Amino acid sequence: MYNKQRGVIKVYTNVTVERVEIQLDDNVPECMDGIIRIGSVIVYLPKNILKNHQELVDNLDFYTEEEIINSVAQRLNIDKDFIEIIA
Repeated sequence: MYNKQRGVIKVYTNVTVERVEIQLDDNVPECMDGIIRIGSVIVYLPKNILKNHQELVDNLDFYTEEEIINSVAQRLNIDKDFIEIIA
């Protein structure tokens, strides 16, 4: 599936997602104070399989961590309870 505004949507159907870790972009210009962006998204699957979703690192601007979690949950088609933002 493709969503013009948000890019590729990955569907994790019949796959157990253990957790999703989001790291924030620490390279946002000072003039954009209050804006947060995604730095990386890693999906942890069983058997120590990691999936790095670089397609979600696309310079979209967010104002809250909750907005980021909701966006990633929607784009990966998973429950937002599996998602955490790491420092």
